[in-house]
This record gives sequence, structure tokens and C-alpha cells, in this order.
Amino acid sequence: RIVAFRPDAVVLATGSTPLRDGFQGYTRAPIPGAELPSVATVHDVLAARTAVGARAVVYDTEAFVRGPGVAEWLAERGCRVDLVTPDFHIAALVWRDMLQSLLTRLARAGVRILPSTLLTWISPNAVRLRDRMTHEERELSGIETVVLVTGNHADDGLYFALKGRGRDLHRIGDCRAPGLADRAVYDGHRVAREL
Repeated sequence: RIVAFRPDAVVLATGSTPLRDGFQGYTRAPIPGAELPSVATVHDVLAARTAVGARAVVYDTEAFVRGPGVAEWLAERGCRVDLVTPDFHIAALVWRDMLQSLLTRLARAGVRILPSTLLTWISPNAVRLRDRMTHEERELSGIETVVLVTGNHADDGLYFALKGRGRDLHRIGDCRAPGLADRAVYDGHRVAREL
């Protein structure tokens, strides 16, 4: 349809999709067990595509608001939540003023925060964790749901389908490289000025 329309330029902002394998920069590998039906993404949980059990682990390598946000959301609905992050503290990229209220809300909701911790393995009812400082491993049992917040991959299929078909073609935002909203705004502004 786009080719038939014969536009002078095409700007694609098709976004991105959450990674489902738990691949993380810390280990440079997917998490064994990420393919289990009890493993979900934030999108799966919020769209009710995955039934969440009474006990959940949210594994957040993004260091922004999606991990703590879904942990708070689940806890407010009666779920017992462990928020696990390999960073030294959660939401490392969140502004300090916002972080204080976020930490207060998580504490009131009963979310247990496990910083400096890697999620290394998932089974149908347990996870294995490894402390980044001591390398000590431990298992959490009774886990019914694992929510992975480990990044996204670009939805760039349309871009590659149109590439080389004679159009002035541009990718912006997560379609180019998944990131924060400020990057998408910058990309859109830059391309608009070029056009």
C-alpha cells in the first residue's frame, strides 16, 4: 500500500517488541527456562495475555520505570512480588525526585527489592539467583510467574521490506534502536528538519 501511494518520503515509527528470551548484557546469553508458559513480558501482564500467580519475580535489567511499575501494579492486586535487578539499585535511570516516591510506593505495596542480583535460571515453580558481588547462588521457590523486563528489539520488518524500493526512507524511535522516549522525539525532530 505504501508503494502504491507513491510518497516522496516514508518515516517509519513502528516501535519495538519486548525480548522474550531474557537475553541480558550481563551474561550475554538468554535465561534458561525463559520459554516456559509462566514467563511473561510487561506487555503480556498488562494486556492480561498471561495469568499471573500469587507469587511473582520481576526481573529488570532496563533500570527505568517499567520493572518497578509492573511490580507495583502486581503488588497492588495482591501478588507477592520480588523485584530483582542486576544494578546496584532499581530504576537507576530515573530522576532522583521521582525515585524517592517510587521507592516509597514499592515499600508500601510490600515489594521486596533484590539489587545486584542476576536471574540465571527459571523452572516451572522456582528461579535461581546469583549475587553479583559474592557470586553466591540461591533459589526462590513457589514462584508462579516471572516477568522479564530485559529490553526490546526493533520492529523493523516494514523498513527492510521497503528498503531499496526507491523511496526516501527513514526509521525513527524504537524502530531504529529501542530506547527512551527522548531519543524517539529527537529522531522525529531530526528527520522532520531534514525533510
